[in-house]
Amino acid sequence: MNHLEEKKDGVKEDCIFNNLQNFHTTQNVCCDIMHDLLEGICRYDRAKILNHLIYRELNRRIKYFDYNQHVDFGNRIPPIIETHIKKGYVIMSEAEMLSFVVYFSFLVGDLVDKEDECWRFYLTLYDILHFCLQDEIDSTELIYLKYLIKEHHELYINLFNEKLMPKYHFLIHYPKIITNVGPLNTLSSMRYEAFHKIGKTNAHIVTSRINIIYTLAIRYQLKLFHRFQCNTGLRNNVLVGKTIDEDKFDSDYFKTVSNCKLIHLSECDPSIKAYEILMIHYNKLMYI
Repeated sequence: MNHLEEKKDGVKEDCIFNNLQNFHTTQNVCCDIMHDLLEGICRYDRAKILNHLIYRELNRRIKYFDYNQHVDFGNRIPPIIETHIKKGYVIMSEAEMLSFVVYFSFLVGDLVDKEDECWRFYLTLYDILHFCLQDEIDSTELIYLKYLIKEHHELYINLFNEKLMPKYHFLIHYPKIITNVGPLNTLSSMRYEAFHKIGKTNAHIVTSRINIIYTLAIRYQLKLFHRFQCNTGLRNNVLVGKTIDEDKFDSDYFKTVSNCKLIHLSECDPSIKAYEILMIHYNKLMYI
């Protein structure tokens, strides 16, 4: 009878992790936007969009696109390969795909009919990615995210006449997961994968395959030792632009800001000066 029960519900046995306190596999659900979106749904969607909208002109614009290392997202976009479009998915790294989705409207927006349903499909994908990468998200945005996911799936089926793949189904559960565990940006394995790339690079460089794990571990330790010795990557690298103006916390400006409840003057030392600056560069991001 047991083998019949397995075929009935697809469950072979109870997961051993369910014995842990405050954990159950059906309740503590998690996801990874890097594999589900950037290396999953985005790959398939981008191939369909490119095939429908534009291809040759896109590669030319990708080649000459002017990147700004201080404010741009992800990595430089590689040229689109025609065979990828024919196969129905575009192969890129997660950082390259992030750049591609974010800057696609800048690359070919002037060539596309804004009323085109495929363009609407791209904008829906962009909005979904935007909400999934946010550090904070409220209940109203969650309701809108549910609507976007529903619209995205309906457009995919209607435009391309294809069935949805499993990763598209995962996307349906994202609003519930965000409600239970918070923003998905903190759950992504993107940073761990980026660190994993160092190990893969070293593994290709090393010619010996005898105890390769030991060799890589030594290289990691030597790199860490070098950082300690040179004090690189350990400093708080904050670059501040030119000072435009300076003021004190007891000025009329800060009293107005305090009335808007943006800051509390009681928590500020009146002798400390506040500065207005052109920009601040922190953690590889520029704030203007």
